[in-house]
Amino acid sequence: MEGKSVGFKILCWSEVIISLRVLLFSMPVMINKNSAGSFSLSNLDDRYMAILTLTAILYFIAGVLAIAGNKLWRAAHVLAVVFVALAILATVKVAGQPLTPINAYYVLPLLFAVIVTVFTGILGRKKKAA
Repeated sequence: MEGKSVGFKILCWSEVIISLRVLLFSMPVMINKNSAGSFSLSNLDDRYMAILTLTAILYFIAGVLAIAGNKLWRAAHVLAVVFVALAILATVKVAGQPLTPINAYYVLPLLFAVIVTVFTGILGRKKKAA
């Protein structure tokens, strides 16, 4: 992380912390619903919880890669956006069915993914030596 801006370092740590916070909420909920036998990916709310968990896992990995100074941190962020977008599209358009009407909050993980990736791209540039 040498040569990276302070904002980039803060953003990467924020990714990791926020992702852990989301996982600390979503994983117990999913485990509880699964053990009660009420978790089903055919339910739109359960799919949303699964996408939220997937987003948190992907951004936790991307944040850790960036903090560790791995050269693949940009690719990890772009892949996270692609996977989240595909998961949301798959949720909205179930195989062979027309688009289901969804609430705007179902798209929030994608919005978060795009914003974080844009900010990491902007802040992740190397500082120019003065």
